[in-house]
Amino acid sequence: MKSRRFFLGSVASSAALLPFAAETNASQFNWRTGAPRQLASLTIANDSHHDSAEGSVMQIVGCPFRKGDIPSGQWPQFQLQDGTPVPCTLLTALATTWSDKSLKFVPAMLQIPVGIGAKQKLAVNIFSNGALSQAGARSLADLQAGVAPQIQVDGLDNLSGTWVMDLGEGISKGTKIVTYGNGPAGAVWKIRARAQQKGRFHKQLVCDFYVAALSNLDGSLKGLRILGKVKLPYYDSSSTMKWVSFSRFQLCSDSGGTIIRDCFGKNFGTRKAYSFAWVSGPTFSAKHGYSLLNSGDYGYCTRFTTTGTLPAGLSGNMSYFTGNPAQSTINFYTSSTCAGYPVSATDGGGGTHTATPYPFLAYFGALFTAGHHGTWDFVQGAGSDEADTTLRCEIDKRYWVSTRLLPPYNLKVKSVRNAPAKYWPNSAEPVTRFLSQTGDRDDLGIMPAWYARHFATQSEVDERAVRIISLVGGQFSIGLENSRARTYPCVNNGSDGRGRPYDKMPTPNPLFFWGAGVGTTNGFPNGDTTDPNVQVAGFTQQDTTHMPQFNYYPYLLTGEPWHLDMLLEHANNAVYQRNWSVGQAVINEDEFELGDDGGGVRNVSINSKSWYGNTIGGATGQVRTDAWATALLAAAAGICPDNHPECKSYQRYFNDMHSSSWKAARAIISALPSYSKPLWTTPYAPNFCQAPWQMAYFGAAAALAAGTTESMDAVAALQYHAHWFDYVSSHFGGWHLGAYHSVAKTGNNLGAPLINSSAAVAFYGPNLNWQAGGQFVVNSLTNYVPSDGDKVVFTDDDGGGQVVPAGFTKYTPYYIVNLTGSQFDLAKTRHGLPVPVVDTYAGAAYFYIVASNPPATGSISEIGSPASYSAHLLGMLNYAIAVGVQVSNGTMKDLNYRIQQAGTDYSTCPKWAIEDRFKQ
Repeated sequence: MKSRRFFLGSVASSAALLPFAAETNASQFNWRTGAPRQLASLTIANDSHHDSAEGSVMQIVGCPFRKGDIPSGQWPQFQLQDGTPVPCTLLTALATTWSDKSLKFVPAMLQIPVGIGAKQKLAVNIFSNGALSQAGARSLADLQAGVAPQIQVDGLDNLSGTWVMDLGEGISKGTKIVTYGNGPAGAVWKIRARAQQKGRFHKQLVCDFYVAALSNLDGSLKGLRILGKVKLPYYDSSSTMKWVSFSRFQLCSDSGGTIIRDCFGKNFGTRKAYSFAWVSGPTFSAKHGYSLLNSGDYGYCTRFTTTGTLPAGLSGNMSYFTGNPAQSTINFYTSSTCAGYPVSATDGGGGTHTATPYPFLAYFGALFTAGHHGTWDFVQGAGSDEADTTLRCEIDKRYWVSTRLLPPYNLKVKSVRNAPAKYWPNSAEPVTRFLSQTGDRDDLGIMPAWYARHFATQSEVDERAVRIISLVGGQFSIGLENSRARTYPCVNNGSDGRGRPYDKMPTPNPLFFWGAGVGTTNGFPNGDTTDPNVQVAGFTQQDTTHMPQFNYYPYLLTGEPWHLDMLLEHANNAVYQRNWSVGQAVINEDEFELGDDGGGVRNVSINSKSWYGNTIGGATGQVRTDAWATALLAAAAGICPDNHPECKSYQRYFNDMHSSSWKAARAIISALPSYSKPLWTTPYAPNFCQAPWQMAYFGAAAALAAGTTESMDAVAALQYHAHWFDYVSSHFGGWHLGAYHSVAKTGNNLGAPLINSSAAVAFYGPNLNWQAGGQFVVNSLTNYVPSDGDKVVFTDDDGGGQVVPAGFTKYTPYYIVNLTGSQFDLAKTRHGLPVPVVDTYAGAAYFYIVASNPPATGSISEIGSPASYSAHLLGMLNYAIAVGVQVSNGTMKDLNYRIQQAGTDYSTCPKWAIEDRFKQ
């Protein structure tokens, strides 16, 4: 099929098809008295070697505003430095406001009235006191004039023949048409088209087309922007749910198959096919060309062909999934997550064997038609624009930070750039396929490091990475919809806690649950997907223990609606994947359990009051699970449009769950004994310890909630949370703050109580060995020198192999006496008689200590990089101060000094380079 350029005729506006005539409503011209104020600026960069033409229509850009800067009834206006107005289409359907109804955020599409020279930049100033323009000349008729975009796929697994998702059919049937905005620069819509084959519709396979019709300065049609999002969204489908794969996947201009975008690119089909040969067992030699970074390219759907016979154990009639790519070898699995054991062969077969990868679509995931750039394709209209503009926006970083919609990043940090990234269906780079991989990663943080780097650099390569990484997040099984309402499953108990439905949403179902690899019928009339091995496209898990914040910053930066859609889906997923039972919390001096057997992490009853739809409650025994779930929900609640054009209940729905989470947090804190109140985020069994770095994650999520949603409940809970670090600093010294773990409970069994005095407090420290009849020996902690009076606390095994010496008691303080070099005895009191050692331990486990004379520099754990625990804590506490939490000057002075003395350089990873105020 031959590719070519497309030219669209200029189409007159059709009144019957104008979807945004309400923009001319007189109430929207509510000008305030007084002169407009300049609030911020955008820098339009022309990175190309060619001058840009007058009238270039920018990509959509997100516009955040400080509370009160754009009062209710006003909109922003844009001007060049000489006062020339810049025509603009505001995507008003995506506008959201602060509590005083002033504008918080709105996406904008600017039409630049002047040309910009090659390698030059142009300033555009943003003022208050603006009003909406009248609806532009664009209409849905533009999308069917001279071109009839459609996506064509040929089925491979669970789909046969050619299927077409036609934009015109979506318009005519009106299955789901969403209007985002219409103005001088053009109009933007989302339109759903169902897959059809010879007039027969598929019951689940659909495409959401995001389309923009752009205007020239004279009002004629400049061209179209088109992005397809192909998915299988209906969780309550009456037919069997099956994943699918494609042997062809193309965005075409018409039914003849003229290609706008071949979504295979160089990454699937014969262009990516490679020969392989059996080595032994599950190992095959192959020049596959897959990336070995971030655990490697994983999970690609692959079919085998041969000139002879395949190795025994492999079949040419089924799909496998690639895993464990090494430089010249590879494994094949029957699971897309590459879980379990790879497929083994018993001989090499005969002839030449070829493996050919194809894209596949997991249930509730999404594949985009975007090219490597990660955004939509352009089809030319009237005029001379053969391609889309390459102009891009650089944001006003100081003003953005002042809005409180981002952490208060240190604006002086000079960051390295991200590595170049490319998007294609089923791609993951640079996101780690094995999400459960331990250690600090670019993925993890209140904002991933990729996005913090873009904020610092504003470079084109980093902007592209932001868009691409957001699209990667669409592959998770997040896109669930009710087949009738075509809105998300409602997984709390109704806005008033009595099960009353939200308008246009399914009936509230607080028991709704679906998770990768989990067979459950809660909310699913036909059970789980038919193949539990094909649920998440190559990723190892979907819970929030390591889930990156994929979509919030990309939406804030670009205002592109597909990022918002995925953000809301991820936020809903963060709630419905949690335990669905209603658990009774037990909180007193003797027991701390947030729900029966650790349940109730979504729906929990505290002192006879039940809170539904929570992201707080010790899920899976790790605070980071609560942290990243809470951050997703806070971002969704904070940025969801006031009147979402798909469902006006969405903002209330996400705000209800967000509010419920923080009210439950305060209820937990209120029920705790005084000493334990700062430890309310401590997880249930099997953990007896708390990870301060995970507490940093959670504290940052609470600060994000406070900044984006103005939640005073979040601020109050964060105040208790931050107090723990003040307590540690003042009672034990700042050297202990950056510990890997801290003792927080007196047992790892369900219901074990929280510690109730300083005596049981200790921090994950050195390796200890001992010998019967001898002494203890300290090893392998380079920044710890034992002193007489240091405290040692023996605990349960936290997975590191800890044991308790015979004759010693768990969670009881013992003190170093008779110290000689690295050898010592332990006594029950300082300077007391040693407890005799009657057994022997020689192992690699680390034990829990408190140093009586901690060093003035350094940390109990490694320090010196922005990935260190101390850097996480400092960034979080700065963020907490910025949203109004009180933290001791002594704590902050000590942490800052340690970070500075360690020579911490944030240039490689600026995600924790956070200051203690939002600069105005």
